[in-house]
Amino acid sequence: MKRVIVIFVILMATYGAKCQEQLSRGINNEAVAVRIDGYKTNDTIKLDDFLRLSELSLNNKEYSIASYKFSYTKHGVTKEVVAKSNELTDTIMYNLREEKNDKKYYSVLLVHIDNIKLKSKDGSKKVAPPLTYFIKK
Repeated sequence: MKRVIVIFVILMATYGAKCQEQLSRGINNEAVAVRIDGYKTNDTIKLDDFLRLSELSLNNKEYSIASYKFSYTKHGVTKEVVAKSNELTDTIMYNLREEKNDKKYYSVLLVHIDNIKLKSKDGSKKVAPPLTYFIKK
């Protein structure tokens, strides 16, 4: 049953990314892509490697990240943090460090970054497609 839920979440994230691509077109109709440097959405990242990261990045310098929602699910419980910049906040990193120190077994945390709001230099706003990562202890 858990596998079915994880597969469903991945499919919904992929479908959401395709649908939102039309909303995230930038200047010259180029897609504005948000990412964690070195990783694609749906990649598996070691927890220690994730803890070394500091921010989300964009492929288009005309835009900046105004805010996003970071959430992860463990044992059916979802924790959410809203950030007001491109930085992976202290709260996000603290929560993940706590997961690293947790002695209870888990194999993978499902991390979802969505509601990514972008702002251009001229003040226009866009929403970027969501990102999903798997964090492995």
